[in-house]
Amino acid sequence: MEGKHLLRKDGAGLCNAKTGKRKGSIMELNADFGQRAVVHAGKIDWVSSPMPGVDRRMLDRIGDEVARATSIVRYAPESHFSAHVHTGGEE
Repeated sequence: MEGKHLLRKDGAGLCNAKTGKRKGSIMELNADFGQRAVVHAGKIDWVSSPMPGVDRRMLDRIGDEVARATSIVRYAPESHFSAHVHTGGEE
């Protein structure tokens, strides 16, 4: 399966890697670990985090800001992310 962004297939079809799918108020992006997902990280848009200067390329996510997630993170000079714990298996 090819496309500009990856994507997962579920009952609703394909989901854009930038927006994912919402199940109620919870974001799901490549959330079905029983399904193969292929991601070309360089083709996924950077998404701003709540912290200025910190952007993410979301590879998988189950949840909103507090989530089980795998992301590539980019920090602008002098930026930082507040101290926090990862309890959901984040990468």
